[in-house]
This record gives sequence, C-alpha cells and structure tokens, in this order.
Amino acid sequence: KFYWFIKIFKHLFKCEVWVNLYLGHKNTIMMLLLGIKYLIVSFSEELLFRCYIQKLLETQFKKITATIVQSLLFAFLFYSGLPLILNLLVRFPAGGLLSIIYKKTKNINYPISIHFMYDMIINIIWL
Repeated sequence: KFYWFIKIFKHLFKCEVWVNLYLGHKNTIMMLLLGIKYLIVSFSEELLFRCYIQKLLETQFKKITATIVQSLLFAFLFYSGLPLILNLLVRFPAGGLLSIIYKKTKNINYPISIHFMYDMIINIIWL
C-alpha cells in the first residue's frame, strides 16, 4: 500500500550523485536527513488535514465550506514566521489545492507527494 513511500526513498538515494555535485559530500547526509524529515512531515500533516480534519468538517458543513475552514486552519497552524499576509497567501491556497487534489483522486498519496516536493524545493532554495 505504501510502495510509493519506498519509491521516494529510492529516488532520494539515486539523487545522491547530483546532490554531491551540487552541494558537496558533507551536505549529502544533511539533504537525505531533510528528505526523511519532510517525508514524515508531509505524511503526517496530510493525513491529519485531508483524512481527518477535512472529513470531520464535512460532517458539519458543506464540502466547500469545510475545504475553506480546513485551508485556513492549515495556514494558521503551520505559521512559519513569515509575515502573516504572506503566510496566508501561500498556505491557504496550498491547503485548498491539496484538499481538492485529494477529493478528486481519492488518493492521499498525491497530496503527500506534492507537499513533500514543495517542502524540499523550498528548503533547497533557502539553503
């Protein structure tokens, strides 16, 4: 069931040569550890927000209202220290988009993978 999880790890190790060339050997281990960290983070956050909070809210509200409320919660709970408006401009639409993807595909693996890739790309940019 979680074969995709193993595929991501295999891909991370295949990328080791690229990471070595780009960042140097010392940072390869750091990148792999960050990959593991963001895999755990994206997995747990998506399960919590898409599989639990979204479904719970849908028992009380219409689907669109539940999506908006869960997106706002996603934006506020994972406040990153950015200015509040910037945080909302990034995380509110991200939460809504990930929720829509989950609803359309009925597969939590897609939002987890997108969330993971986003976190990794942002981290590489800010290195």
